[in-house]
Amino acid sequence: MIGFEVTVNGKTYFTGVEEGVSTVILSGVNNIFQLHIGGLNSKTGQHTNQYSSEILPGMEITVRVKDIVRSSPSVPRLDERTAAWRKRKYFALKEKLIRPDSYRPLGLEMSYRGKTTAATLKSGANVITITHSRHGLRVNFGGFDNSTFEYITWFCTDLEQDDEIRMRVKEVLRNSPSIECQPHKTAEGCPPPLTDAELLEKQRQELLHDGIIGPEE
Repeated sequence: MIGFEVTVNGKTYFTGVEEGVSTVILSGVNNIFQLHIGGLNSKTGQHTNQYSSEILPGMEITVRVKDIVRSSPSVPRLDERTAAWRKRKYFALKEKLIRPDSYRPLGLEMSYRGKTTAATLKSGANVITITHSRHGLRVNFGGFDNSTFEYITWFCTDLEQDDEIRMRVKEVLRNSPSIECQPHKTAEGCPPPLTDAELLEKQRQELLHDGIIGPEE
């Protein structure tokens, strides 16, 4: 079956399903990045998760489209509800807001067939999504800019078997040109996305309520 062979710092993982969706997702916001490798078996409704962890600058990730025999064993997904993880995200956002002049946003760099695309968002999320489903094989590198309420796409293409994509987290000094920008359409009755300041206060109140931080933090 067609799936993905993913190497993270020298260790290799395999993911694929006969019927369903296989995904490799590298995403980040406020300089905290995560990699998830897994999918959904549409026949059984079972979710699989071959890798789920934080990605730091300097870690090398290589994704190859391969004909694989079986997926790697499933592991627990990174639990973002833990106190430590919630506190980490809160202080990362707080650091960005109280020291804006010294804040250096990290971004993502992706190399495919000799072309390198790199981008970062000072306020928003960057995501590289590699997918195999009944609709085909595809890679998309995009993000949502909280300052402009726009969805931005820097790279998007169909993939073929034996294609290889390299990804890493790094400081990006200049973004690659975008190929598409779409204004965010707020659904009727739904509030617009929160600004960084609003999100920080929301997280603070939730952490205070749960006793994870003190009033002075």
